[in-house]
Amino acid sequence: MSLEDPTMYALTTSGIYVGNYSSSRDLSFLANADISAMINLSGKPAELIEDVDTFDFLLPNQELLNAEIDKTVAKLQTISQVLYDLLANRRSVLIYCADGINKSLLAAGFYLITRQNKPYATIIEQLEMLYFSHHQKLCEVNDRKLFKLSPEEIIKLNSSMTAEKKESREAERAARREIICLTNSSFRKILRLSGGAKK
Repeated sequence: MSLEDPTMYALTTSGIYVGNYSSSRDLSFLANADISAMINLSGKPAELIEDVDTFDFLLPNQELLNAEIDKTVAKLQTISQVLYDLLANRRSVLIYCADGINKSLLAAGFYLITRQNKPYATIIEQLEMLYFSHHQKLCEVNDRKLFKLSPEEIIKLNSSMTAEKKESREAERAARREIICLTNSSFRKILRLSGGAKK
């Protein structure tokens, strides 16, 4: 994604928004959401905005090697402390990265799991589909159910669908793949481990 992409943001829990770089420059959104602090994970200089404090942190963009996980977790703990302090002072916070898909969701998920004791599985599902419309969420849930069908059941289902219906379903899936979050498996692993899971 480029820095000129359309604004993309969503509320994860009270006081915590996540978004892409463009959301950090959307004055209308920032005012309406009463954002008074931002955590910048984009790796780009933050644009100074009156009455909004910005905290810059660097997180890796790519999949992590196992040796890099502890260092990233330590940084996430620092980010979580800053976030905790801001929320304790009744600040609304935007956590943003370049695309709004991975790093901002990692930081928000880490906070929700480690500071608010939210269950890992619930947070992953919530964050994965954060930008989905209600209709897209229903379609995604139904598609995930299909993966649990036997090969025979899938063949039977496919044979009952028209070519037009199959094409429509594939287009819907492609649209969801564009905005699904937490696609980095090592980021998901960090959240899983932070929730106490070993597998």
